[in-house]
Amino acid sequence: MDVKSAAAAAGAEANTGEAEEGLMWRPSDTRDHQIEVIRRAIEHEHGVTLADYHELHAWSVANPDKFWHFLWKHFGVVCSQQPDLPVLDTSVPMDQIPRWFAGARMNYAENLLRYPNDDHTAFYYTSERILVGHECLFT
Repeated sequence: MDVKSAAAAAGAEANTGEAEEGLMWRPSDTRDHQIEVIRRAIEHEHGVTLADYHELHAWSVANPDKFWHFLWKHFGVVCSQQPDLPVLDTSVPMDQIPRWFAGARMNYAENLLRYPNDDHTAFYYTSERILVGHECLFT
C-alpha cells in the first residue's frame, strides 16, 4: 500500500468510531499536551488545518517525510551531521523499507542522556508480561 492509500485508510478508520471501542479513559483537557503542541506547530509551519489527532495522524501518514523532519527539528535531536533532505524517500514503498534520515550522524545515548536533571524520568516502559507501566530515571 502506498503512502497516500495508507493515509486514506487511516482517516477512514478514525472516522468510523472504531478507536472508541474499549476506551478506558479520556483526558478532560489536552490543550497543553505535547501532541497538541506538535499539531499546532505543524499547522503553523506547513499551512495546514488539522482539527484533531486523527487529522494529524492522517497528515503524518500522507506526508511522512515532512512529519519526521518536523519532529527531528522540534525535539532538537543532537547530531554531528544533519540528515539529507528529504529525510525519507517516499517513492520507495514502506514494505520495501525506505532509508530514513540518510546522511545523519548522531549518538543515540547522547540524545537519551542529554538532560542535566538526573531525577527526571528518562523513559517509560511496559511489556506484555507486566500489567503496570514503569519508569526509569536518569540515575
